[in-house]
Amino acid sequence: MKNYVYAATVLLANLCLCTTATAQNEPPALENVSVRVDKANHKVLVSYDLADREEDELEVTLKVSGDNGRTYLLDTGQASGDVGYPVKTGKAKTISWTYAGAEPPPGCRIKLIADDRYKISITDIIREVDSTNLRANLVFMTGVRNHQKEGLRHLNVVRDTIENAFRAHGLLAYRQDTVIGENQLKESVGKMFKMTVSHSKKDNVFSMQNIIGELPGQHDANTYLLTAHYDAAENSPGADDNASGVAGMMEAARVLSKYHFRHAIKFIGFDLEEKGFYGSWFYLLDGIKPHETIAGVINYDMISYYSEAPGSQIIPEGFEIIFPEVCKSVIRDGKRGNFVVNTSNRESEGLGKHFTGSASAYVPALKVMPLVAHGNGGFTPTLAASDHAPFWYRKYPAIHIGDGGETRNVNLNTRKDKISGNFNYTFMSNIVKATVATLAELAEIQHCTVAEAVLQ
Repeated sequence: MKNYVYAATVLLANLCLCTTATAQNEPPALENVSVRVDKANHKVLVSYDLADREEDELEVTLKVSGDNGRTYLLDTGQASGDVGYPVKTGKAKTISWTYAGAEPPPGCRIKLIADDRYKISITDIIREVDSTNLRANLVFMTGVRNHQKEGLRHLNVVRDTIENAFRAHGLLAYRQDTVIGENQLKESVGKMFKMTVSHSKKDNVFSMQNIIGELPGQHDANTYLLTAHYDAAENSPGADDNASGVAGMMEAARVLSKYHFRHAIKFIGFDLEEKGFYGSWFYLLDGIKPHETIAGVINYDMISYYSEAPGSQIIPEGFEIIFPEVCKSVIRDGKRGNFVVNTSNRESEGLGKHFTGSASAYVPALKVMPLVAHGNGGFTPTLAASDHAPFWYRKYPAIHIGDGGETRNVNLNTRKDKISGNFNYTFMSNIVKATVATLAELAEIQHCTVAEAVLQ
């Protein structure tokens, strides 16, 4: 038997570290990873050293990419050797994987994941949420930012700031951009969803950019989204709507980017929400990768306005009939605007319950009012007035997390939507903490080390 040896370059040994968690238990160590190909037997042979300070029995997973690391979807179910669970620590561990065909897959890379199955404390993670960061980002984002001449300059600065923040946190940062006419976009949406759409009298052309930061999942299964639109209504500085949501999304990205997850998490700043959710419609048209399953969407839109003053929360007309128990609770509390609204529809109810449950378990100071809309929100259009709604049309689980919008903040969509005394950074922090807890559980946080190698 003759082995054809390929050079293997270790690209990454990325430890999942947290100051609190590592004081208790350190992730495993993967070292001296090498790869060779036995062409005679159609095998990829992997060698590595495995160590763990606590000498835990470890779970080792082999993933193989055939597209230069964009995805790791090739079937490795028949891999043998020091793979699976349990694997003991030691040197010169080996894995053998049989590939189909005469040659290894083009663009072949391997990824090893060593997991000690240590349960990371969600309580420790959410302590990392920093209200100082929230305030700084909110202050910076606030300002006229739209597609009109007076708003483009700050809009572009905000775009760059979001993308640069994603990149600084080690996320895969990129833009989904297009130049598209308003009617063309509406026609495409109508065809996709088999809807009748109305054309705009003036077919405005927009340079639209969704800003995306991707935290890849280690197992290429589901994808969870945390989204917030970064544009503002015309002539409005858009502090609550929606600099607050963007600030919250960016802080969640900062905290979660330090960890590994089984499933992917994407953070998306949507463009042109104020025109009719154009950014999220465009993402559904052209932004989802063929292998992705969108397992859940959390959409922030207005998360900063809070008041303990009696009568500060308006109950919309008809809600006492549709949501009697929630309305009774608000009335008993003197109609105070001191809660966050968690809106789902029937297909998204499980996701909504998970958020409410995470808040109860990890952030009991955050009062959550859950509302479940009928269908896609046709009977309660105010509950479908943000970027979560397009996902409902595609039957993706999606929830809206917000402060009640115009039912609490009468300055929305005006020049008066500025930072005021009713902006509460503890409230914002608690919302972000509940979101971080929700995503950490759903995306399945892992206490692991990852190493990648490429065949050259």
